[in-house]
Amino acid sequence: MGVRTTETKAGPPSVNGRRPDAAIEQGRDTQPTQALIGAIGQTADSVFIADNDGSIFCVNPAFTDLVGDAAAEALGSPFSQFVTPGRDVTHGQGTEAAMRRLNSLLERQSARIAGLLHDEAGQFLAAAHLAIADIARDVPLPVQARLQQVRMHLDEVVEQLRSISHELHPSIIDHLGLVEAVKFISRAFTRRTGVQLTIEAHLDEPCPATVGAVVYRFVLEALTNIGEHAQAASVSIAIAREGSRLLCAICDDGAGFDVAATLASNGTHSHGLMLIRDRLEAVGGTLDITSAPQQGTRLRAIIPLEI
Repeated sequence: MGVRTTETKAGPPSVNGRRPDAAIEQGRDTQPTQALIGAIGQTADSVFIADNDGSIFCVNPAFTDLVGDAAAEALGSPFSQFVTPGRDVTHGQGTEAAMRRLNSLLERQSARIAGLLHDEAGQFLAAAHLAIADIARDVPLPVQARLQQVRMHLDEVVEQLRSISHELHPSIIDHLGLVEAVKFISRAFTRRTGVQLTIEAHLDEPCPATVGAVVYRFVLEALTNIGEHAQAASVSIAIAREGSRLLCAICDDGAGFDVAATLASNGTHSHGLMLIRDRLEAVGGTLDITSAPQQGTRLRAIIPLEI
């Protein structure tokens, strides 16, 4: 959560221009020290102080900003004696919503750039291939061999562009939808590793493109980690909508690990998990990791559908 900050000048706190000592002078027995007054006057948290009779006699500017005109009415209200801080979380919530909207915009821009790389750059390289092949027919064999090397380099460039394009935006989701895209990479995972994989998906309607891209990357990164570290015999993937959230759980029966120790390390496994977590948190999602040595692993992602 973000922290609401209020710019204040040095000095004791006040309520709508009233100094706290004015309230204290009205028969209050308990006075905060000047140091305490100065401290609560500068803090961004809202603070009020009550005396032994349970009446509020001192509030700071952040409290006034938080409750507005009601701050004046708070003076004299009954409470048991304590000093209490509070924090306005609405600013933090607004910041989180703005971050989610920004990430949604970035995802759309990434999709546009990925399309340009895949289509326009791909067409240019294909045209270069044809031109080189045409030239090769009219030159001596040694030159043909050198041109063939150039074509091989172009093939490498094409593969790199495809990889970058897919990383920026997995267009497979646009063509197949999230569930079919997950099934596609799952089949490829099974062919590559021999690990049996089952999928259970309950989506009554397509999810937003940004959410689909996050879930797809979550599954892809999780399967990569499983293939490299888990030594699992089977994996299950479950995707379901729950109200305004999308849930995705990935479980394996592999070696498992000590979650705290792994996340504190600098190994490739921890980097993969932190990458998954960071991508989810960027869109307001959360990641729950359950694992123990020889007990398998469960990764559970919860993502808001409205980003």
